[in-house]
Amino acid sequence: MTPVEDQSDIASCVANSFAGAYEYLLKKSTGYHTDVSRLFIYYNARIKDEESDDIDDSGCTVASAIESLEESGTCLESLWPYKMKRVNK
Repeated sequence: MTPVEDQSDIASCVANSFAGAYEYLLKKSTGYHTDVSRLFIYYNARIKDEESDDIDDSGCTVASAIESLEESGTCLESLWPYKMKRVNK
């Protein structure tokens, strides 16, 4: 398993769980641990839920997280770091 991540005061529990599952599957198939961007997943899932670019930190649905991962995948944590000030960017 990959390490448990702290979501801080961000309502990103769905995105955090999906990132953990994604990282687990990557590690299982490649043997290497890769940190994927939880905030990238969270941002794109909220775009699906809100159906606009005007989003807020109100969580996301499981369905939107799945759809956004299918369409956009994710990126590395180093490219889109999990920082409170970037939650709506």
